[in-house]
Amino acid sequence: MKKADVALLCGASVLSLGAAAAALVFILHEHRFPVKNYFYADPRMGYDIRENVPPSKYYETKEIGDYMIWSNELGCYDEPYAGPGGPARAHVLLVGDSFTQGATFEGSWGKTLQELTGRRVLKCGVTGSGLRQELLKAEKTIGKTGVAPRLIVVGYFMNDLEEDYLFPPRTVIGGWVATLKRIGDYETGAVAETPYDVKEREVQTWEREGGGAPCRADTPARRLGCWLYRRTALYYGARNAVLSGWRAARSVKKTAGSAVPPYIAWQPVEGRPWLKKAWEDHLANLNGFKKLAGAQGSKLLVVVIPAREQVYGFLGDAAKAGYPGLDPELPNRFVRERLRRENIEILDLTSPFHLHADQTARPHLDAEKDLYYRYNGHWNLNGQRLAGLLTARHILEKRMISAPERDVKLAAIERELSR
Repeated sequence: MKKADVALLCGASVLSLGAAAAALVFILHEHRFPVKNYFYADPRMGYDIRENVPPSKYYETKEIGDYMIWSNELGCYDEPYAGPGGPARAHVLLVGDSFTQGATFEGSWGKTLQELTGRRVLKCGVTGSGLRQELLKAEKTIGKTGVAPRLIVVGYFMNDLEEDYLFPPRTVIGGWVATLKRIGDYETGAVAETPYDVKEREVQTWEREGGGAPCRADTPARRLGCWLYRRTALYYGARNAVLSGWRAARSVKKTAGSAVPPYIAWQPVEGRPWLKKAWEDHLANLNGFKKLAGAQGSKLLVVVIPAREQVYGFLGDAAKAGYPGLDPELPNRFVRERLRRENIEILDLTSPFHLHADQTARPHLDAEKDLYYRYNGHWNLNGQRLAGLLTARHILEKRMISAPERDVKLAAIERELSR
């Protein structure tokens, strides 16, 4: 084939792919456009939710859909603290990461917890936060209310370990959350940090080009790649497929346990002094919550949130096969051991979620029927509801708060769980 023919064929292929990709963008609607200035840079926490943000539409992926996001006078994705009934009293304070902040407010497990216990729940989860940031958020919220909560509930997820190790890994630049730190070497724990001015230029370029998925654009070639990445669903899918294949090929060549897992908390600590130290520092934040609760005269409950690979056995088997040496139950054991030693109440949702999950092996989860989204990795509305039911039952059974018609509420919860 002549060079001119090859060039013509390549050009036609690119145009065809571009046209198909442009169509897929409108069909799939898989790009994310966050709300600008929802978060602000906080000198202690790295970032936090800004107070009194008016309702704005949050554009999410197709499987979650669009929803409204806002904040109240406490800087929480919640109804007003001083609502029609006045400031909350005898309330529950709920903190955690994106599982706890949730997507749709009405479907969040914090909202379910409030409904089922009959007690006001201050829903103060902050997406992307770890235990250390969540402890600061709890302290700040209590300081703003001036009222001690009857109960503090911490939604714990295993990536809190990495968030604490890098703390603070993020800040806000130009109204957008920006990541400045990441783990550069998972064998040594070396941290790779992007200079603020470099990240600032990236954010400015990202915003100027219309937003979308975050993308490194520090060279002409990468800028072109970012432009395609943000605008073409076809390129987005192809890029992820190529990267997944490349990472899989690399992991085969590595020794057992050296491939980068979905969560560093699943990696064995043997032979990794940095990871052992990271766990020690991370778990010390649980003692911080104990001290805070003690100083406030509040009770404390830590709710362990499982990853979907822990809930669905076939997904867990696939993860372990792809990353030899992983131990998905390791963080649960570490956290349970520490909490029991410190006499802190714990509710591990892993086993009950496993019992309520359809364990039929299949390639993908169903975003509507299962407990997690297919792609997103978070609870869907079913998972959020189940978490609220299980947590409310635990709180009521343990009498962690006084609740009117406690036995009636427990009976209603049991009926719903048995369906």
